[in-house]
Amino acid sequence: CANQYCGTEVHPIGISLNYGCIQRLSKDPLKSLNATLWHEMNHYVYFQLIDLTSELTMHTWVYEGIAEYFASKIEPQTSSLSAKEGVYADENKLDSSFNPFLFNYSGGEIFYRYIENKYGENGVVDFIKMMYNTPLEQTLSTMGLELDVAERDWKPIYSLK
Repeated sequence: CANQYCGTEVHPIGISLNYGCIQRLSKDPLKSLNATLWHEMNHYVYFQLIDLTSELTMHTWVYEGIAEYFASKIEPQTSSLSAKEGVYADENKLDSSFNPFLFNYSGGEIFYRYIENKYGENGVVDFIKMMYNTPLEQTLSTMGLELDVAERDWKPIYSLK
């Protein structure tokens, strides 16, 4: 339903949305179109601002989670996880991309909701800003949160609505 067109260094240079595809998949196509556009625009902004020459490892859940988190402000994306997805949540670690690949979307969104519950929306903004040039563990530490505590505490939120 959505494609990003990238330049030579993976910086997005355009987005195309297929309204017909979105319309077939949703009960409220306009809301879904807006949420999809918001999701894709988050990728656009994120990758425009990131220094692709840095040594940072950007795990997929970081940028897919941001996009889902903000898209959920328009239309809920992940309200809860299935039992199978709950197992994925328990098995995945924040210092790597999640498996299976699709869990990077829902799991990432849930992690950002955890940050919002703990630090408010400004905490989410601070986390995102730091992640542009600071490794995950250092970002969490700067926020007063150790990686092992975050690993333990973000996972129970996946069962909340």
